[in-house]
Amino acid sequence: MENLTTTDAIRKMKVGDELSFPAKRAEYIRTITGSRLIPERKSGMRWSTVVDMEEGTITVKRIA
Repeated sequence: MENLTTTDAIRKMKVGDELSFPAKRAEYIRTITGSRLIPERKSGMRWSTVVDMEEGTITVKRIA
């Protein structure tokens, strides 16, 4: 398995893929999907994020 940075793992997601991270990283994850991946967003890539407080996770889903 590749040892990817969080940004690279999100960048390499295919439409429909989901990745989960600890909820304490929610602000960082949302920054990645909203601001750091500008070239990818310009090309049409999109992600959604959902925080599950009971599970203590944030899940990223590639939606486009």
